Amino acid sequence: LHEVPDWPTFYESYIRKNVPVVIRGAAQSLPAYAKWTDEYLKQHWGKKPISAELNKSETRGGPTVQMSFGQFLDEIYTEQRDGQLYAIVDFDGDAKAKADIRLPASIMCEEILSQSV
Repeated sequence: LHEVPDWPTFYESYIRKNVPVVIRGAAQSLPAYAKWTDEYLKQHWGKKPISAELNKSETRGGPTVQMSFGQFLDEIYTEQRDGQLYAIVDFDGDAKAKADIRLPASIMCEEILSQSV
């Protein structure tokens, strides 16, 4: 899809029928899309401790390094770390982060929200 459908359409066409859906361009409407530059992330969450994997893939269980999120953002672009760093940064429970990732109304229903955020 190229736009978020209204709730009745979304529910009948996708939820009720258990049909996966990709809504192209929907992220562009989120505040985070424009706000979350590296500098913004460092300013607000740069001191947040994270565990970065030393293998840029989703293969779990490999070697990791502990660092701040700000250090991760600085190092991920360096030549020495090319292809190395991978991290999933947990923003659960962070009201500021969640405010920047407001989901479209039709996705905010309890059936979807509990599986999405």
